[in-house]
Amino acid sequence: MVSGETPDHIELSLDDYVEIERERGIAESSITRNLREPLACLRWANRQYRLKWRQIELPPLRNHQKKAKRPLTREDQLKLLEYCLKVNDWGAATLLLMLQGGCMPSEVMRLRPDEDINLDAEVPHIIISGGDDGITKQEARKRIVPIVVGLDIIRDNIDEATERLSRVQEPSATIDNVNYFSHI
Repeated sequence: MVSGETPDHIELSLDDYVEIERERGIAESSITRNLREPLACLRWANRQYRLKWRQIELPPLRNHQKKAKRPLTREDQLKLLEYCLKVNDWGAATLLLMLQGGCMPSEVMRLRPDEDINLDAEVPHIIISGGDDGITKQEARKRIVPIVVGLDIIRDNIDEATERLSRVQEPSATIDNVNYFSHI
């Protein structure tokens, strides 16, 4: 049902959605991105059906400053790799996958044993496809990662790695807490 107050109701709902997402810790840029398509649909309907609504606007969003990330230098990556090869545990397996495939801990977490992990193949590999939900940061990030270093460590610990990472809300924070980076 459409009335003259419909744009007001929509904007109030948008305000509520933004507030809920902020409370969940979602970045302002992600909130904006998540609302692009619904807003485009509403604007299309307004034009298509000549509803004569005023322009529906997003609530004011703060300019989001991305956290400055300092990627590991080549030397730091080599030090981390050497340390992981000495340690045979789930954290080392996760980091070895991250180093070889540019993987995020959340991508390692979503690996499906029977479909994505192929460590006994002629060319051992994992498939980053986003798990059952197909969730990767971008569609273009789906890829096959050959395992060239630390195969035995990964094979011995991949089940524990995916299980541990799936039990936490923030897999990235969990891998930061295994304290491997202090050895760099």
